[in-house]
Amino acid sequence: MRLDEVTPKWISLSAYSTDELINTKKGTLQRTMRGLFQGHHFCRDNPDESTRIAAKGIGWPEPATRRAYELVQPLLSMDGRMDLDAMQFMQDTLLEMGVLKKRLPLNEHYTTEFTPVKV
Repeated sequence: MRLDEVTPKWISLSAYSTDELINTKKGTLQRTMRGLFQGHHFCRDNPDESTRIAAKGIGWPEPATRRAYELVQPLLSMDGRMDLDAMQFMQDTLLEMGVLKKRLPLNEHYTTEFTPVKV
């Protein structure tokens, strides 16, 4: 069974932005990215507390929330660096699910301008 089959929403391990936002609000985007990765570090460093918080927020039992996190945690970047193999897998999944209609060139859909993030 895949994680996206049991989660209430699509879980994305990427941060999405438009070219316009990147060009006009770099400072805001950098602060947002720093906050996101501070959250990743908090979850990694405080698994019991973060599990309790997440379980309450999504309405799942704590053991299920903990197991979902255990499955996803190795995929979480701690500084925003991207694994292109993981991005390819995500694109394959979106194609398989019909969300995307055609394969897109990955090198045109990400920037390293904001990574690695200093937390």
